[in-house]
Amino acid sequence: MTLSAVHGWGIPRGLADAGQAGAAAIRVVPKLKVDMVVPLHEADSVVGRLRQVLDSSDLGPGKIFVSDVDDAAHTRSDERGQGV
Repeated sequence: MTLSAVHGWGIPRGLADAGQAGAAAIRVVPKLKVDMVVPLHEADSVVGRLRQVLDSSDLGPGKIFVSDVDDAAHTRSDERGQGV
């Protein structure tokens, strides 16, 4: 797992009218990015638990993206695969 402090915006809070025709100011807001790699058989459980923990009544609290990881490799060795 990796935690990163990031800045971003979402609709509708990230865009603010700058008062000029056709121009808009972009306000970025602080966010937390979490990267995790889990075995496929645990993905549904992890997503469910994250949704419980991160549940918020705030508009646009975030998104969970799920994608396949085909391979992994250590940067300092030739070791590859699931055990990395």
